[in-house]
Amino acid sequence: MQQRDLRIGILGCGPIAQNAHLDAVRKARNAELYAICDAAPDLLERMRQIHAPRYAHSDYAAMLADPELDAVVIAVDDRYHAELAGQALAAGKHLLVEKPLAVSVEECEELRAQTAAAGLVVQVGNNRRFHPGWQDAKRFLDEEMGGVLAFSAWYHDSVHRYTLQDNLYPVPVVSDRARRPAEPWKEVRERYCLLTHASHLLDTARYFLGPITSVRAVHLEGGDQHSWTIEARFCNGVAGQLRLVVPAQADFEEGFQIYGEHGSIEGSAPLPWFQRARVECFKDGHYQRVLGEDGFTFKRQVEAFADTVLNGAPQQGATVEDGLATVRGLVAVSHAVVSGETVRLDEVTGPVVVPEKNRTAPAVPRRRRPVPVADCRSIDESSIGIFAKTFPRPSLEENATAVRNAGFSLVHFNMACAGLPSMPDEITAKTARTVRDTLNRHGIRMAGISATFNLIHPDPAQRRVGLRRLQVIASHAKAMGTSLVTLCTGTRDADDMWRGHGDNTTAEAWQDMRAGMEQAVAIAEQEGVFLGIEPEVANVVDSARAARTLLDELRTDRVKIICDPANILRPVDARDMRPKLEEFFDLLGDDIAMGHAKDVVFDGEQVTHCPAGTGSLDYATYLELFAQLAEPTPLIIHGLAEHEVSAARAHVQSRAARIRGSRDAYVRLVSAPAART
Repeated sequence: MQQRDLRIGILGCGPIAQNAHLDAVRKARNAELYAICDAAPDLLERMRQIHAPRYAHSDYAAMLADPELDAVVIAVDDRYHAELAGQALAAGKHLLVEKPLAVSVEECEELRAQTAAAGLVVQVGNNRRFHPGWQDAKRFLDEEMGGVLAFSAWYHDSVHRYTLQDNLYPVPVVSDRARRPAEPWKEVRERYCLLTHASHLLDTARYFLGPITSVRAVHLEGGDQHSWTIEARFCNGVAGQLRLVVPAQADFEEGFQIYGEHGSIEGSAPLPWFQRARVECFKDGHYQRVLGEDGFTFKRQVEAFADTVLNGAPQQGATVEDGLATVRGLVAVSHAVVSGETVRLDEVTGPVVVPEKNRTAPAVPRRRRPVPVADCRSIDESSIGIFAKTFPRPSLEENATAVRNAGFSLVHFNMACAGLPSMPDEITAKTARTVRDTLNRHGIRMAGISATFNLIHPDPAQRRVGLRRLQVIASHAKAMGTSLVTLCTGTRDADDMWRGHGDNTTAEAWQDMRAGMEQAVAIAEQEGVFLGIEPEVANVVDSARAARTLLDELRTDRVKIICDPANILRPVDARDMRPKLEEFFDLLGDDIAMGHAKDVVFDGEQVTHCPAGTGSLDYATYLELFAQLAEPTPLIIHGLAEHEVSAARAHVQSRAARIRGSRDAYVRLVSAPAART
């Protein structure tokens, strides 16, 4: 007896149905295009003429009411997925839902519950799972390669994608009467790109390596181009890097690399309609590659779906659990971008969130607000970074490698690391891209970039040169991966901008500094960046009170504070540093955009700086206060030589670990008045 075909109805006759699902169902060996449904009558009629289903419906409920219909392909706007899938399940129909499964964690959870209650098959349309090369790579990974040591995956949409598609696809049929939600979904690009494109990327990662437990992510934007670099932690202990670029100045490509104990796999795939993917597995000195002559993944996913429904075959496609996990991952990535923190997938809810534009540094209230004890942040290892110039190397690539080998994924950058002067006269767009791409490739985030010059140099011509070079760096900062540009307020010493001078305390010096800062603020506003100034005893702004005065005078949210306790302590503070540190955070806590971590040694009236852990800085108080900041804030180790890095990092990490283990100091802080007199 010949087995019957699965009778499928396709909901939605728009672009993805025309380009993929209608042909896929018609060509599948075990499926029938039984019905189609669309609210636009002209579009529905044209698709009926082309594809000849048995039935064409303008009413979804009528299609679902047909007892002969077995399953539904949902190929409509993402925002309709949950509601329409729920209706199909209630009508007893199996489902193949275009990715993403839905647009929020809660919608996916509700669909999971409905699926379990109905006892039906729900498959998410992650079609790459059905490429023969992907499937052979999965077999090789499970059976031959041994433990995974490293994993990376990418999804690069192309600026030329639609030119290719327009030339190769049939002319699309469109309708003015198509039903769309009121909100223009694609205009919020960060959300649209994550849901539409990163859903493929995360599913590929999960297909090969299993569940993802946590993510960190950086989002960069250049014109209408967006990129995400994602550090993913998997349940099996592997740390992987995922990269999404939409659109890329390159050909379209999805791909992955996996390195294991006994072999490796490299796979790349162009647009799925036109060319086969190329996947090669390497073991014992030999490559093997599946031809994949049947690479129509949309058809193959329909065939697998039908086998599961008709014959009870194991589900090869993404399940409702996979769909939920992917949406959780997308929501977690969006939260990681906004917070700058590692985000666990099991802790997120809601939809993908979108960061406010230029949301890089905290807002500017006048005093530190106490944080409730339960909300005090711990300082995790991912927020502890290093001054990149600590590793002098002949090339940027070697510098980035040294940073990562030292255990850091966060840097305070200096253009000297890219082979230029710290304050160059010119930075090309190519150099900026190289900096960004090199750091991204190594999984390094840029917390800020140095643009330090003597703002009140005795020679006004020197000040003008410094401001001009500041603009050079500021104009490329965002392209390199940061919106925070750091500088100092200067000294009257003509030879050393880190050496104090008797004239720094004069009204004239303050006026010159104020005028220079106003010009710097104008540059920051023009370039859309923030300025980070560091109070230090050798400069005009030599204390927390002076910094507060400057912020109050400038009245701008473009100026933030770099907190380095070693730079504000004087010999009189040696016995008890806590009052000076508390004053700093009371006056400036809500303005701090970065912390520095070095140490200090007092010898009579002499104050000497040294690596963290080798002096007498009260790190317990410093990190207690730092953990109280309302926004996630980088903590950068600096002021040391390369051979001193390991010990300094261990010291800062151990002190931070103590903060994570005790809340007693937090109780004392939040019980005290917010402003001290």
